Order: sequence, then C-alpha cells, then structure tokens
Amino acid sequence: MALRELFVCVKQSVAVEGAVSLSADERLLAPECRKWVPNEADAFALEQALRLREAGAVESVTCLTAGPVEAGAMLALCLAMGADRAVRIDLPEGAFLDGSATGALLGAAIERLGGRLVLAAQRSDDGRSGIVPAAIARALGAAYLSNVAATRFDGERVEVERKLERGNRQVWAAALPAVVAVEPGTILPRYVSVAALILARRRPVEELTAQSFGVALDALPQLTALQRLAPPRLRPKKTAALASGLSSADRQKLILGGTVGGTKEKRVLKGSPAELADEVVSLLRERELLSQEER
Repeated sequence: MALRELFVCVKQSVAVEGAVSLSADERLLAPECRKWVPNEADAFALEQALRLREAGAVESVTCLTAGPVEAGAMLALCLAMGADRAVRIDLPEGAFLDGSATGALLGAAIERLGGRLVLAAQRSDDGRSGIVPAAIARALGAAYLSNVAATRFDGERVEVERKLERGNRQVWAAALPAVVAVEPGTILPRYVSVAALILARRRPVEELTAQSFGVALDALPQLTALQRLAPPRLRPKKTAALASGLSSADRQKLILGGTVGGTKEKRVLKGSPAELADEVVSLLRERELLSQEER
C-alpha cells in the first residue's frame, strides 16, 4: 500500500555577495551583502522523494519550509522539479530560530498535516549544523536515519543505505514515523529547465502561521543563542622558507628587503641583436643555467 503523502523539508540559504558587512548588533549580514539562494543540499532529498513516488511507494510529495517570503524561491524550485505541493510557514523578518527550534516548528506542522515519513538534507549549505533533521524526529517521536545515500519504502517500513568510510554502506530499516536525512552528493538531481521554473513561480504556495497549528514562536525550545558573527580572518601571504644557515641579521634583511646582501645588482644590456644574444648567453653561463658547450 502506497503512503498517501511524503514530506520534504527545504530551506532558503543565505549567501554573501560582495564585501562582508554586518548589521549593528553583529548577528546578521547587512542587507546589501546578503543574497537569498536555493539550498542545493535539499535537491538530493527531493530527488529521492520523487523517485519513491515514481516507483509507486508514495502518492504525493509535499515540500515544507519555514521562513519569510524570500523562502518561496526554494519552493518554486521544488515545484519545478516535480513536487506536488508546497507549504511555507511564515516567519517574521529578523526572527532567529536555532536548529532545535526550527526542527520543533517543522515537526509540529508535519504532525498537524498528518505526515509520517519525512526526508531532509543532512545539513544545509549555510548553517551546516545537521541539527534540524534530528530535531524534527524528536518532535514527531520518530526514528532518525542519518547520512543516507539511498532510500526504499515498501508501504510499512523505510529501508536506507547509510554512507560509511571508503565507500562502504550500512543498511538500516525503521517503522513509521521516520525522518531520513539524505547526504548531499549521493544522487544526481534532475535537471530543471528555465521554462519549468517560470511556470512553477506562478503556482500557488500554501501559507501557514505557527499559531494556526498551535505553536508559539517564543515557546519553542531554543537550546543555543547566536552571540555575533565575525568577518573572515585575514590570511597573510605565504613566504618562502628561510635557509637554516642564515644569521639573525641576514634573516631580517631577507624578510624586509628580499635579499641578504642589500640591493640586487642590476645589469642593463645594450647593443645590436647579435651583441645582446651574446650577452644573454654569457649571463646564463655565469649563473650556471647554461653549460659551456650549449649555445
């Protein structure tokens, strides 16, 4: 018997555009350098969900996200790939939820919508904490299967292959409800044409609020708190290793001036082409870059 509805949790990632600048409280990127982009890691989870539908294991695929209006771009990509339904939980601008709170919010929504099988990326492109899928499983009281490379479903239980070191695989199975965290790069997502994406942006996206399924944002379990963001550390340019036999004075000269004996000797070659050629050959022989026999 096919599962009626499979849920895929997705998100919109934040990318840095241009020079890095922070907000006044140093907790967010400044709007001028912040760019919303689809979370590519979610495409692997969605591809596995679509293949389960094509195999007849599930009837429909619903993509769910939590965020502001900008998160609709990721849902449009999901619809263009082939998802049947898109749902967005509206969050106010500037609302910050850690991985635990985000998972609890998504889990509460999935439970209210009747979901029993959930696929999600193992980690996002920006946060990369990997906490959200585990938090969803905790909110649903579901089994949690991580680092998944392949997913199969027979109507009663889900069976997965987990990635191990050196290409080895580990097979696990669990009864529903279950949350499957898909490892990025384990499957090739299908191509989305520009025309399909344009049409998907015209399709309606269902909007929910946390209050509509009985959740107060300030009551969600925030286990961590973002203190501040820090700009990238400046890295010095690499310098050549100094010879071990140099004295301290010679080391200082080499670091500051690039030479040990002071200014390098400069030679300006003048003359006809034939004379210049002879001078170059003589110079190469002096530097032992050309043997006496070679010309």
